[in-house]
Amino acid sequence: PPEGGAEAAGSRGVRSVPSQLEAVLSYRADAAFHAQHSAMMKTLSEWHTASDRGVQITRFGVKAASLRDDTMQAYDAALSSVVASGSSESNSRRQELERLLNVNIRAVFSKQVLLLQNKSLARFKTAMLRQVASHGSTSPEEQATAVGECEEWFSRHAGELVAPGMTPPLSIGPAKAEVSAVLRDFAAKLVDSPTIQLQSMRRLQRQANVQPAAYKSVDVGLVLTGAIRPRGTGNFQSAMSYARMGHRMNLVVCNDADVAEQEGEGPVPLFR
Repeated sequence: PPEGGAEAAGSRGVRSVPSQLEAVLSYRADAAFHAQHSAMMKTLSEWHTASDRGVQITRFGVKAASLRDDTMQAYDAALSSVVASGSSESNSRRQELERLLNVNIRAVFSKQVLLLQNKSLARFKTAMLRQVASHGSTSPEEQATAVGECEEWFSRHAGELVAPGMTPPLSIGPAKAEVSAVLRDFAAKLVDSPTIQLQSMRRLQRQANVQPAAYKSVDVGLVLTGAIRPRGTGNFQSAMSYARMGHRMNLVVCNDADVAEQEGEGPVPLFR
C-alpha cells in the first residue's frame, strides 16, 4: 500500500465511530424527548383547562412534583443504555424538557392561586352579608375576625399548591399579601357597599313586616271585597285596600271580561 495508507485508513475508521454514535444518540434523545413531552403535555393541558374553567385541582403540588420526577426519570431511563454521562446532546434535550415542565407547572400554579384568591374574597363577602342579615351591621372586631379566618383558609389551601423541588421554589407569600390587602380594603369600604346597604334594608323590611304578638281578645270587623272587570284582555290590573277600626275594604280592577267570557265563564258583570 502507499506510504501512510494503512494509517490513514485506520484514522478514517476511528473517526467514523464517534460520528455514528452521535447520530444514534441524537435520534434516541429526540425520540425520548418527544415521547415524554407528549405524555406530560396531556396532563398539563388537562390542568390548564380545569384551571381556566375555575376548577380547583386537589393536591396540585404533590401531583406536579410527581409529574416532573416521573417525566425526567422516564427520559433518563430511555437513554441509559446508549448515552454516556454528560453527553451534550442528552443534556440539551433533557434541559429543554425540564424547562417546559417548569414553565407549565408555574403557569398552572399561578392560575390555581388566583382561583383561591377569588374564593377567599367571596368567602369574606358571604360572611359579612350573613352578619349584616342577622344583626344589621358588622363591628370592626367582627370584620377583623372574618379577615383572619379567610387569610388562614387561603394559606392552608395555597400551601397544597406548592410543588417541592422547583428552582426557583414556588411561593405563596406575594399572593397571600395580595389577599390580605384586598380583604382589608373591602372591609374598610364595607359600610358604603351597595350590597351591604341593600342587605341591611332588607333586614329592616323584614323586621317591619313581623306581626305583633297576638292578644287574647276577640275583635269583630267587617270585610268587603269587590271587583271591577271591564272589557279587555287582562293587560291592566290594580288592587286597592283600605282599613279602619277593624274594618277593611278591598277593590280589584282588571280588564279581563273578554278573556273570561271566551273561556266559558258566561256574561261577566262590570262590578261584583
